[in-house]
Amino acid sequence: MKVTILFFIGLFAMSCYRDEGCICPAIYSPVCGDDGKTYSSPCEADCQKMNYTAGACPETGVFRITYFGDPAADGCDWVAQLSGTTYHIIGLPDSLKIEDSMVRLRYRKRLDYFQCGFSMAYEKLDLLNVLPN
Repeated sequence: MKVTILFFIGLFAMSCYRDEGCICPAIYSPVCGDDGKTYSSPCEADCQKMNYTAGACPETGVFRITYFGDPAADGCDWVAQLSGTTYHIIGLPDSLKIEDSMVRLRYRKRLDYFQCGFSMAYEKLDLLNVLPN
């Protein structure tokens, strides 16, 4: 019985974030600290005595815009590629839907995926601003 209890205590300790006596469960629910850093949970931000808002912090990147086909025919519509990773941009205006164009965007990562094509899933990004190149 003692061995079982110690085993479960050990598992709990391994699945927690620890920092100077502060212990947080290993649950990913990102928040943006006032310092511009994304913390993996409100608990981690609280441990750093950091004010925060819900969601990951905004990021900036230069994306290649590409058309992956008509969604009605198992295509993935317009996507954006950054450093070899493909994303689905929520709120991409028609004026930016130009094949192989390069655009600088300010965006925020989401926790869900855009399902399309034959089992394809691309991480969704919320478009915040279009920035000058």
